[in-house]
Amino acid sequence: MMPRISEASIQAAVLQHWRTLGLPGTLVAAVPNARAFGQAGLTRGLFDLVCIGPQIGTAWIELKASDGALRPEQKRFRDLLIANGIPYAITYGREQPIRVLEDWRIVRPASTTIPKAAERSGCAGEGEGAVSSSPDPTTRSPRRTGVST
Repeated sequence: MMPRISEASIQAAVLQHWRTLGLPGTLVAAVPNARAFGQAGLTRGLFDLVCIGPQIGTAWIELKASDGALRPEQKRFRDLLIANGIPYAITYGREQPIRVLEDWRIVRPASTTIPKAAERSGCAGEGEGAVSSSPDPTTRSPRRTGVST
C-alpha cells in the first residue's frame, strides 16, 4: 500500500511543476485559505489553486489526497462555478492535477513516463469530459469554448 500523500505536499509538487514546465502567459497560484474561519478577506470553500491561461481563461483546481472528499462549503463553491460556467477540476493525488494543467495547456507535457491520471467519462447533464478517480464524478473539463482538451 502506498503511503498517503498530504494535500499540502500535493500542492507544493503541483506548484513546482508549473514553475518548471509552465507555459508563457500562464499562472497557477495557491489560495492561502486553509482554516478560513472568519478572518477578514478569507472565504471558506474556495478551491486550492486558481489557474490562468490563454486557452482556458480562469479555472480552479481542488486538490484532494486519494481518500479526500469535498466539504459542504466546497460543494457550494463547485455549484457556484458550475452556475457561472467557470472551468474547474477536483483532483486526487499528485498526477491528476498535473494532467489537468496539461489538458488546459498551462504546462508543457511532462515525460511520457507518468501514467494516465484518470479515465474520461461524461458528467451528468452536461455531456462534458470528467477527470475523477473517485466514484463521485465531481470533476469537469472546461466548457467547450473552442478549447481543445
